Amino acid sequence: MNPVWTIAKRELGSFFDSLVAYLLLVAFLAFSGIMTWLAGNDIFYRGQADLLVFFYNAAYYSLFLFIPALTMRMMAEEKR
Repeated sequence: MNPVWTIAKRELGSFFDSLVAYLLLVAFLAFSGIMTWLAGNDIFYRGQADLLVFFYNAAYYSLFLFIPALTMRMMAEEKR
């Protein structure tokens, strides 16, 4: 097996053994739902179901909110 897959499997396994992973997953899904609702709110005004705004904005917001939350724990464990 490729060493990258072995390390990824071990890291994801240890991450999903904790409650933090599931809380972040629920927060991400709720955030995505809210962003979809906000971005698709003008569907009747425009007459077009366009979620392009969602896919442009949600990716940037997720990068600034959820990626640091995921990596802070990994970096703290690495220092120990």
